[in-house]
Amino acid sequence: MRRKTIFPIDWVKCHPYKQAKETDTYYAHLADRVFNVIYGSEISYFFDDERETIAHIAVRLTMYLEDLVSETGVWKAALAEFKKRYGVPLPFHELGDDYEEGFVNKEEVRFLLWNEMQTYDGNDSFINPENPAVTAVADDVFYLLDEAWETAPENDRLHDFLHNEAAVQSYWEARTILEWFSQYSFVYPGAEDDFIDAMWEGEREDDTPETIHMRAYTVRTQNAFCNKHNLLSITPPQWMARIRKPEEREMWENLKWRHISMLRFDDENETQVLCKDLIHDEDFALEKDAFNADFLRKQLRKGDVLYCSLVSYQGMWYQCGQLVNLKMDDKLQGFIDEQRHKQENIDYQSTLYPRFKEVSGGRDIIFVGSQEELQDVYVKMGFKGMGDFKIDFDENCMIMCSPINGLVLVPDQADCICVDYNPFYDKAYAKENAHQFYLNAELIDYREACDLHDHNLLPDAQLKSLKGDDYANRFLHENGSYIIDYVFRKTREYDYDAKFELIQISSKE
Repeated sequence: MRRKTIFPIDWVKCHPYKQAKETDTYYAHLADRVFNVIYGSEISYFFDDERETIAHIAVRLTMYLEDLVSETGVWKAALAEFKKRYGVPLPFHELGDDYEEGFVNKEEVRFLLWNEMQTYDGNDSFINPENPAVTAVADDVFYLLDEAWETAPENDRLHDFLHNEAAVQSYWEARTILEWFSQYSFVYPGAEDDFIDAMWEGEREDDTPETIHMRAYTVRTQNAFCNKHNLLSITPPQWMARIRKPEEREMWENLKWRHISMLRFDDENETQVLCKDLIHDEDFALEKDAFNADFLRKQLRKGDVLYCSLVSYQGMWYQCGQLVNLKMDDKLQGFIDEQRHKQENIDYQSTLYPRFKEVSGGRDIIFVGSQEELQDVYVKMGFKGMGDFKIDFDENCMIMCSPINGLVLVPDQADCICVDYNPFYDKAYAKENAHQFYLNAELIDYREACDLHDHNLLPDAQLKSLKGDDYANRFLHENGSYIIDYVFRKTREYDYDAKFELIQISSKE
């Protein structure tokens, strides 16, 4: 007798309520059938035959059907965004004659299964979306979901939760929706792994149960507002701006998370705590209902410094996530001065662009083959030395400059750049290595990766394909914009002209 793996209780764990009803029982049974298709297939080894991992994948694939039937609008929003950004209904796939938006489709199941595998694989490699094994398993899953289309019940509880009108007026209701969506929605397959990774990264030898609990709370809260590890590379509030009513879009778009701030407590009134950001020299009035009442009454004194994150919602600011109350001393002042210096360096970088264009003769890239040549570029730009811009390389280095974030240096990959003034271009090398500019977010910044793709400076880049090199080359360039967005977890709309945030710089050091 076949072993059952997914029960209603497992299904409900991924939903914003605790008690299973008949609808949940139906979908849990279907998800269990999906599990058996994947677990019994040749791609099961890819997931190390881990029953729990594959069960989670089966639940999320079944939630795709649930979303369509219940008209919660998650997948509808994804398709609309694909068309808007990339001019295609679905990246990677040519749609068959039987494709019909709003219903279960083979191509969509293939895309979602690929997304699960790519998320599981992380940055180790790029999985071919047209892999025959992926296609075969996805098609078997499709037949199950398609067969269930006529009988699958609407999940009114899920629909009402995501479209709760109270969220328009209540920060707390909005936050509840975002916390669930960022952790359990079927478009966030890597949420739990991201959480675990963040917990490990923040681990300290002197951790206590209290500090571990606080770190977990902070990570999940930040993910609710910031997590872009999904198939659209947008935050949960930006998803809501596309899922919910059009008249709410501006509200959700303006719901912002501000990373770690150092706020001096200056005063308070009946409803707000009045603070000054010591790094950015900005004044903030924070809503009192986001603070613990005992903390405000017994611990907080004028002149204290609050180490915390902030959320802007409907024109009001809320303290959110980790909150530490610090007393000003020389050590804390030194930390604040260090952060201010980092911010000044970030601001300074954006002033370099005019000088770079002058030194480059109006070109977008400068190529150098030695440290002496690099030093010469710096001198012409007005620097006394390399300083913070020193970089080691063996054979060559390409220098680009963003009008937003300043200099970008890439060592030993100039061979990939096909432009008439590049003395290092090597077509054979580029054919083997140029794909890195699409797939390696550690190699180059997002804006510059977009520019190289847009200006066709990586014409030799290709992915591996059973259909040959010409097809592999064409496939990468036709889908290049989406691949860059997906890998870098950024988008043209929000990130191309965005300044680096301080936390992005600090976290890499």
